[in-house]
Amino acid sequence: MASDAPGIARRLADARQNLGLSRAALSQMIGLSASAIKYLEGGHGVPNGDSLLKYENAGINPGWLLSGLGPMRLDGPSEVGVFVAGDELVEEAPVYDDALMGKVLDAIGELYKEENVRVSLGQLGTIAMAAYREIVTAATDPDEYPARLDLAIIAERRRLRASKVDPIGTKHSA
Repeated sequence: MASDAPGIARRLADARQNLGLSRAALSQMIGLSASAIKYLEGGHGVPNGDSLLKYENAGINPGWLLSGLGPMRLDGPSEVGVFVAGDELVEEAPVYDDALMGKVLDAIGELYKEENVRVSLGQLGTIAMAAYREIVTAATDPDEYPARLDLAIIAERRRLRASKVDPIGTKHSA
């Protein structure tokens, strides 16, 4: 599961601009250095959990930052855009399911722990978000989410066991 660093970078810049702030002003508002904001908006990395919480405190939806799903702002109406669902274009943003994302993150974290694979929280979030996207894209109904989550965990476990190196390039610990 690959990182969407360019998409995340674009959404970080869009969020800052939506707030009407310069990098320096956002830096003061959320307590993240202006150089870190420039680095992230340049697509050179993805925000870690602490950084996502800082954006959330500014009213920006961290789920939207990572995936583009759900509303950009936590304090306002959902923004409508054009999204691809299968082969058709839809004109409404897909609904972001916080409960499902929590379950996916917990399940992926537990899997990596069971398989004795160490990853940072940021990497874990990126992997979980990719799994979340796969689940909601494949499901035709929210009732399918639990089964799709089980399938995603089985597939990720098989992939981890088949490789000596995890998807982000860190080695299994002994």
